[in-house]
Amino acid sequence: MQLKTRNNFVDLINKKSLKKGIEIGVQNGNFSDVLLRSTLQKLYLVDCWDYQPQGYVDGANVDQNRQNLIYNNIKIKYQNNKRVNIIKDFSINASSLFPDNYFDFVYIDANHSFEAVMQDLQSWYPKVKLNGVIAGHDYLDDFASYTKFGVKSAVDKFFQLKHKKVMSTMQDVPYISWYCFK
Repeated sequence: MQLKTRNNFVDLINKKSLKKGIEIGVQNGNFSDVLLRSTLQKLYLVDCWDYQPQGYVDGANVDQNRQNLIYNNIKIKYQNNKRVNIIKDFSINASSLFPDNYFDFVYIDANHSFEAVMQDLQSWYPKVKLNGVIAGHDYLDDFASYTKFGVKSAVDKFFQLKHKKVMSTMQDVPYISWYCFK
């Protein structure tokens, strides 16, 4: 199934009757709102909501006061939604909370450095059920002159070793998403 934009993940989730998903890297919850338009019965939201001072340049890496405000807004936004479970932690730590083969759908949009994406893939791929979907955002390496992402390189390398085909959205340029069926 070829997806035009990341908003079409809702169609994929509904068509495949996926029930349990997780979004890693939530920030303001904009894509969470999109995912909640699907038939998912449970959506876990994972984000550290912490400023990362190690030279990581990304528009989502804002100062700690703004991170705290964003996190508080997320808690308020979803406080009465029984389908949502919020986990404030780093991706790798959060992955240890779940058994393997637990999720139908995993969407990764956290730290975009090569090393962090590779760690996310190694941590979350086992958590995806057979025939489930693992996906993510910003399938590119060079975003702008001031930052260097490693998403595409990490995703391509990881799935090449698994002999899996990576597909991508077609109309989100340059912010395309990638996805792979397990």
